[in-house]
Amino acid sequence: FKIIRDDHTRFLKIHNGEIDIAQSELPLHKISWFLNPPKNKKNQFQIVRELSLSTTYLLINFQDECLSKKAFRQAIAHAIDREKIIQHKLKGFALLAHTILNPKHSFFNPKVKNPIYNIKKSKALLKTLSPACQQKTFTLKSSSAKRAINHGKILALQLNRAGLNIKTQSFEWGTFYGDLNKGRFQLALLKWVGAMDPDIYRLAFHSAEHPPHGRNRSFYTNKALDALLEKGVSEMNREKRGLIYHKAQIIIQNDLAFIPLWHEEQIAIAKPSILNYYLSKSGDFSYLAWLARKRQSK
Repeated sequence: FKIIRDDHTRFLKIHNGEIDIAQSELPLHKISWFLNPPKNKKNQFQIVRELSLSTTYLLINFQDECLSKKAFRQAIAHAIDREKIIQHKLKGFALLAHTILNPKHSFFNPKVKNPIYNIKKSKALLKTLSPACQQKTFTLKSSSAKRAINHGKILALQLNRAGLNIKTQSFEWGTFYGDLNKGRFQLALLKWVGAMDPDIYRLAFHSAEHPPHGRNRSFYTNKALDALLEKGVSEMNREKRGLIYHKAQIIIQNDLAFIPLWHEEQIAIAKPSILNYYLSKSGDFSYLAWLARKRQSK
């Protein structure tokens, strides 16, 4: 293991064969080089890609009088051009998110669709709100990670173009996390990591999970959803459990309890001599147990 803090230095060490594997450790614009290397570098790298179980999303504080109005949340959702962000900022290495689970997950409901980008509709929805909500300034908080700051600025720019008044703030993780748990935010840019079991919906949206007891940091409440999520925990029949969570996803989407943005791809670069290499869906390092190196012929 090597700790290389500088992106360009890390790229050069992989490029020069000084590193065996770099898993999700390169800036996206550097990945493009490995996908289309010059002729003298072809076949010198393995490129392994896997859609991650992580979901980047916009957290909404339902305790705010304006954000608690569905029309306002719809206006926000329609103002975000996620496809453009994925194409240009994420270099195409991401997939539109419609719920916490990615489309490859067996419990994903394909009927759930996020509002599409429509700035005219966003502006029209804003006009239906009170002057106080139209004129109010909102803060979008993020961690101080470089990528989070950049994504927050892009989202704020898009929202402001629709007529919202959004400013951004970033904090080191401890402060940011503390503010979320105490409800000291209006909008926040976050990521659910490793969404493997659909019980994640209970953790994220059940009313009993409001902080400080749980992780429903939006303070969203829907009793019909609570009943479904409680049933889903104890249901042992996979087919019946799937139907429960399909219904839950529809309720969450209809209420816009949060705004899913995208699922990023995991991308790893490895030497051709590395055998048995794959990416686990959760993004962990369990693959290390099976790695081997190809023997060189004498």
